[in-house]
Amino acid sequence: MIFFDTGAWYALESPDDRNHRGAAASKFLVKIRESESVDVVWIGEHAFWEAAKLMEERLDKRGSFTDCTSFVAMRSLNVGSAFTFDDNFQQAGFKMLPGE
Repeated sequence: MIFFDTGAWYALESPDDRNHRGAAASKFLVKIRESESVDVVWIGEHAFWEAAKLMEERLDKRGSFTDCTSFVAMRSLNVGSAFTFDDNFQQAGFKMLPGE
């Protein structure tokens, strides 16, 4: 299993299209919903507070609360790799795909 960061999904979706910003997100969500190979994971209250705790522990690192929720979800699912262009995943101990 590989975790896909939002930025990676976005990069896959026609970035040169002049209407990309206005239409890509809704089209993308339809693709996700209809996909048989994508699992959407809802983090829930426990994971939310775990992410908040992690964010407090990572004050010396650049990153967002969303990144922390991703890290918590990945650890709970035992996922070690992420398709991302965000080096915060590597800082948190995950393998970045594609690698350099």
